Amino acid sequence: MIFAESHTAENLRNELLKSLREWDILKKVHCVITDNAFNITAAIRLTGWTHLPCLAHTINLIVQNDLKLIETIQKKGKK
Repeated sequence: MIFAESHTAENLRNELLKSLREWDILKKVHCVITDNAFNITAAIRLTGWTHLPCLAHTINLIVQNDLKLIETIQKKGKK
């Protein structure tokens, strides 16, 4: 699926609702798990569904941030 529109919260919400209507599962969705990007979390809020952040994505963000913090120590260790 190619999404040509701007990835605003409203456009994403509209596309999500359109897809779920096409699949005839709109009334079955109550909670959505996504990454932590503001536009998609805002889109989910606009639908009225519950949003849960993806645990794997959150852990990855934490690890990537912590790796940046120890980068100087790693460089010294490599020397």
